[in-house]
Amino acid sequence: VAVQSSFASVALITTRAGLSGSDSLLISTIGLDGTTQSSGFSAATALSNTVTFTGGADGFTVLTEGPSGEWSGNFANNELILWTSGDAVPVTMSFSSLVAGVGMQIQPDEFTTGFTASIDAYDSGNNDIGSFTETGNSTLLNNGSAMFLGVLSTSTNIKKITINITSPTGLDYAFDSLTFGAPVSGVPEPSTFFLFLAAAGLWSSARTFRRRE
Repeated sequence: VAVQSSFASVALITTRAGLSGSDSLLISTIGLDGTTQSSGFSAATALSNTVTFTGGADGFTVLTEGPSGEWSGNFANNELILWTSGDAVPVTMSFSSLVAGVGMQIQPDEFTTGFTASIDAYDSGNNDIGSFTETGNSTLLNNGSAMFLGVLSTSTNIKKITINITSPTGLDYAFDSLTFGAPVSGVPEPSTFFLFLAAAGLWSSARTFRRRE
């Protein structure tokens, strides 16, 4: 379910294939299994865009998914992931250069539950230009089926994103490598943007309203 307070040229992306850019940031760039990083650390993407990760007091820990690792969820087997180290807090990723789109798979530290995750995109003026939630299932399948959570804009105007697990509350979580997207060009009108989403096979809506609790 996508939720956004008003129309903006930013859409929720629910598959990695929905981001067509050539840049990425692999968790292996941050470190090997067991590596810890303080909140506020930075890492470089393949194309040298610096990403700064801000989270809770306990920072972040690199873990391995699967029987041989310390995370037994539904990321891909043996994939390196970044854990919030027990902190149930929003994580902000800030980019030294503006991006058009970015996403990752995400899973809470509770492996047999449905959950809701949120993602907010901000421009260089710290304006929230896209606010979305998505529901998924957290399992022990160890098969790469973890929920993908991303955003894509019609221009290169995203300065940072913030992600979180919003329901159930109080859960720490992990996410995998970042994939970046190229801007969707030539989409001046909402109706045309919806045609783009349909053509891309994306079921999420670019214009909905914040779900009231």
